[in-house]
Order: sequence, then C-alpha cells, then structure tokens
Amino acid sequence: MRGTANAGSEGPDDASDRYRPGYELVAERLLNYIAEQNLLPGDRLPTEQGLA
Repeated sequence: MRGTANAGSEGPDDASDRYRPGYELVAERLLNYIAEQNLLPGDRLPTEQGLA
C-alpha cells in the first residue's frame, strides 16, 4: 500500500523523518541558544569550545 509508511507522521514539517544537514542543526541550536540567553545584537557568543 502506498502512503502507509508515514501514516503516523505529523506531515512535511515533522523533522524526525527527514534528513537535515549538520549545518542546519548547528544553526538551529545557535538560534535557540541566542533566544534562551536573551542575547542582543553585539553580545558575544561563547567560544567554539564553550559551545561544544
């Protein structure tokens, strides 16, 4: 049957069933970090080692 493999998925926006390149994941995590820390333009990010 066609279409039954994704019958339980939430649709095309469901990130769990599609490939995402590493740079997209890093960018998303950075944006989340910036929002959680309430950083403003000009604020400094931690070093690469600190983020890792």
